[in-house]
Amino acid sequence: MFKNILVPFDGSSIAESALRLAIDLAGREQAKLTVLYVLNAYIAMSEMQMASPSLYRRHLEGLRRHGNEVLEEARIIAAGAGIEARVILCEAEVRRAADAICEEAAKGYDVVIMGTHGRRGFARLMLGGDAESVSRTCPIAVLLVPGANSPAASGSVELVAPLAGLKSPGAEALENAPLMLPPPRTEGGMPLLSVLKLRCSTRAFQSRPLQLQTLSDLLWAAFGVNRASGDRTAPYWRHVMVIDIYVATAEGTWVYEPAKHRLLPYGKEDIRAHTGTQDFVAVAPVNLIYVAHGERMTDISPEEQRLYASVDASFIGQNVYLFCASEGLATVFRGALDSAMLARTLRLPKGQFVTFAQTVGFAPP
Repeated sequence: MFKNILVPFDGSSIAESALRLAIDLAGREQAKLTVLYVLNAYIAMSEMQMASPSLYRRHLEGLRRHGNEVLEEARIIAAGAGIEARVILCEAEVRRAADAICEEAAKGYDVVIMGTHGRRGFARLMLGGDAESVSRTCPIAVLLVPGANSPAASGSVELVAPLAGLKSPGAEALENAPLMLPPPRTEGGMPLLSVLKLRCSTRAFQSRPLQLQTLSDLLWAAFGVNRASGDRTAPYWRHVMVIDIYVATAEGTWVYEPAKHRLLPYGKEDIRAHTGTQDFVAVAPVNLIYVAHGERMTDISPEEQRLYASVDASFIGQNVYLFCASEGLATVFRGALDSAMLARTLRLPKGQFVTFAQTVGFAPP
């Protein structure tokens, strides 16, 4: 088990994804959480100091203020999830940020959780290219969280990649940690009538993966929480939520948890080829599987359970169609699948059953 987690944080959206995953893990493992901001201005500052010592001091003070603001932001995020975070501002004026991170990591932590890329330009003084150096030289386990636009993310689901050969005592807990999705973008997009005009089914896909932000937006549009009451973007039978969305990808299978907008790891195998009878399902980056909880649908026959669950899944599927049309993605809602075989592949408990599946990705050029 992890008892002491270190999160280098620069305020970027990618670093925030890593922070939220660390917060979730700290809550589950009852671990201590420390957030580190490295003020690493060695190259630029040394040149500035030679040119004007007074300007150097003013600029350094400005960087300190910014670092403290970033740490306060992290503390507030953690507090919002019920986690008390310790924050550290480290001034590494004559070292690489990676060196400072590794030095702090050696002080009794169990794991470092950080984004693969940080801010750009002069503000990129903390993370950026240092993630790779940390993963190579850190004395403890390192969990790298790719960002939505990071090539390392391989799109939708090579989402969390621990260092190969990870031997930390808490490695199993880390491997099974939920993936906190980036906040969904809930504004913008194309006008509804334009989207309806573009809505269509596609049965040929590239293997090109989805970006993490796109996956986050897709799942929220499909069946995410859109009201303080906890209600969803799609209607459902008798106000009973009976549909779970399983996300099958090349790197494994996840279950979407709308209430916390995160993915729960379900299996490490690539089951895409089992999600349908057409060849393209094994190529497309994402196959959504709509699984119904028949045990929640009381006082009706098994035939009625399948009928009403199919209607609920179809509402979700139409949301996915509209989102994909707006975002230039390809999709098809599918009944061409062996539902009994897929249920066995997913090891569904008694009472649960597969309704439909839906493939999402990019159409061939």
